[in-house]
Amino acid sequence: MEIISFASQIFSIVLLLLSGVFLLGIIWRTEMKLDKSYKLFFAALVFLVISEISGLIFTGNPTLEIVKNISKVTFSAFFLGGILEARSMLRDVDGEKNEGREQK
Repeated sequence: MEIISFASQIFSIVLLLLSGVFLLGIIWRTEMKLDKSYKLFFAALVFLVISEISGLIFTGNPTLEIVKNISKVTFSAFFLGGILEARSMLRDVDGEKNEGREQK
C-alpha cells in the first residue's frame, strides 16, 4: 500500500511540474493583466509543488511539517490572487466594470 501512495505522490509532482512548463509558456506569450494572473498561478503552483515534495520528504517530522502547511496556505493565497486578477480582466473585457461605474 505504501508503494501505491508513494507512486501517486511522485506522479502528482510530475504532473504539477508539467503544468508549470505549460504555465511558463503561457506567461511568455501573454501581456498585461493576463500575464499577471498567470504569474500568480505559477507562484501558486510552485508552492503546491513545495508542499507536495515536503509532504513526501518530511513525513513524521512535526517540526518540518510546518513547511508543508505554510506552503499550502501560500499556494491558496496566490491561487486566489490569480483567480481574482483573471476575473478583473474578464470584467474589463466584458465592459462590466465600466457599466457599473456609469450607473452610480
